[in-house]
Amino acid sequence: TNREQAQRQDTPFFHAEMAKKIKGWIDADGYIRPGLTIKELSDVLHTNRTYLSGYIKTTYDMSFRDWIIGLRIEYAKRLLARYPRLTIADISEKSGFLSPSHFIRLFKENAGCTPVKWRKTEAE
Repeated sequence: TNREQAQRQDTPFFHAEMAKKIKGWIDADGYIRPGLTIKELSDVLHTNRTYLSGYIKTTYDMSFRDWIIGLRIEYAKRLLARYPRLTIADISEKSGFLSPSHFIRLFKENAGCTPVKWRKTEAE
């Protein structure tokens, strides 16, 4: 029943299992899929949306959307540092953003500067 499932999902073992599943998903760069929804991720992790949303909020102290954006920005930073020839549009696409302008705006909000400026600073 739903009640039993809710109780089971509240155990430390269940949280540890979820942490393992999420780590595996992050290590496989699952977050770079464009248009990813919490419903899709909950399906991949074999859990429900409500539990996953609460888990992310409690564990990472942010919403699903902000958590995914943060993961994508960190991924983009690795690409910016590793592949100086990749364009910002390429990095935006490879990191799972739907448009370069959206990527640049979110990157600025997160990193405090544009991707181009961040790359230059890292290269020095």
